[in-house]
Amino acid sequence: MIVLILTKIVLVPVLFVYFKIKTINKQFRKIKGKAIIISNHKSFWDALLITYYYWTETIHFLVSKSVFDRKNFGSWYMRQIGGIETPLVNSGLNPISGAVSVLQKDRKVVIFPEGRINKTDNFLPFKSGAVLAALKTGAPIIPLYIGGKYGLFKRVKVVLGKPIYIDAILGDKSGKQAVLEGTKYLENVMNNLKKQAN
Repeated sequence: MIVLILTKIVLVPVLFVYFKIKTINKQFRKIKGKAIIISNHKSFWDALLITYYYWTETIHFLVSKSVFDRKNFGSWYMRQIGGIETPLVNSGLNPISGAVSVLQKDRKVVIFPEGRINKTDNFLPFKSGAVLAALKTGAPIIPLYIGGKYGLFKRVKVVLGKPIYIDAILGDKSGKQAVLEGTKYLENVMNNLKKQAN
């Protein structure tokens, strides 16, 4: 908790000064109560940037177990700022149980649907965790795209999208096919936000 508070007080404002951040569609940032924030994942800085946007709230991040297993500063720090360990796919455990637990407490959780850091300009295939968590809890999904480059006085452009209520998008559809359609829908939304950032 102390590390999170210090991050919000010191590091997040420094981040804003260090990077020239431009935000598109600021009005979509604020939504009361539970929500799932999805974002592309190009750097460790992404978590700090998203923390900046929601610095008045407690947010959590889904983080792969493999990251926590490294036992380095990065894994320790992610735990301190709200990281939730996600079980490995072949573990037999529910990979979204941590996200669902947080959402049921009316908090926000960040899910990187690509599943890992991707420094290329093209998205990796999206995983279905965000859709599953949204269907389980009724939480809206806030899409957030991070464009540009991190670096001293380099421009970082953040594009937010309109909150998505995935159950309304899918209607009466259910089952595996509905989850796949919902995941593809999110991928299309993120691609549209990417175009706005260019």
